[in-house]
Amino acid sequence: MNNGRIYKENIELKPEAIKNFWFRQAAINKQLNSVLLGSQTDNHQAVLRNKLESSILHDLLKKHVSAEFKLQILDLGCGLGRWYCNFKHELNHYIGTDFSADYVQYCQHQYKTDNNDFLQRDLCSEKDIAETLSANNNFNLIIITGVLMYLNDSAVRQLLSFINEYACIKLDSTFLYIQESTAWKERLTLSEFPSKELKSTYNAIYRTNEEYLQLITENLPAFSLLKHNQFLTEKNWPFYQKDSETYTKYFFLGCRPESK
Repeated sequence: MNNGRIYKENIELKPEAIKNFWFRQAAINKQLNSVLLGSQTDNHQAVLRNKLESSILHDLLKKHVSAEFKLQILDLGCGLGRWYCNFKHELNHYIGTDFSADYVQYCQHQYKTDNNDFLQRDLCSEKDIAETLSANNNFNLIIITGVLMYLNDSAVRQLLSFINEYACIKLDSTFLYIQESTAWKERLTLSEFPSKELKSTYNAIYRTNEEYLQLITENLPAFSLLKHNQFLTEKNWPFYQKDSETYTKYFFLGCRPESK
């Protein structure tokens, strides 16, 4: 370990330390740069980044669904509800979950419409995951962005396995969009890392692309990987500066009735 930076080793994060960090973040402000940490010094960049990611996911969906496709979204780790805002004019229903009561209450107050629900759920809790992914909720798009990096491997495997099981009992297609900060070469764990930029200790796991592909293959066998790519690049992001250790990566998967 070097000042909170651990390479290659599989180190368990402390869930309470991560929760405490996000409780503090929720109390700081309610702008996108409080949840999109790559842009924490500039909310304008956070807004542009969200717009870019929204356009990417919209384009991915257009290639695989018809214009009549009615979106029913489950957003795991919804934060300030940015994905509700990105799809609010074209969805049938949206459910956003977060373990932070502060974020959930903010969204409930901010987005008072009949086509959404915001719920407090803990993605480390088997009970919470099972209740959210019940057969009563007919989701066809599940979104997980910037969440898996805060979960230990066992919790990631549990969550993905529940999603796979849920998709298998549905009669229609289910799509899954994942976006995470990823390690270029080797797994990097930040454990109680003293971040000057965040003015806090920080905990996260930067898995490699190969590790994410293995987690997907082993825990989402009902899904096909439709596309995966680097999210922010020199071509699509004017503020791009290559980090020597990490980058952002998205994975877009689909589970169709004929593949079950």
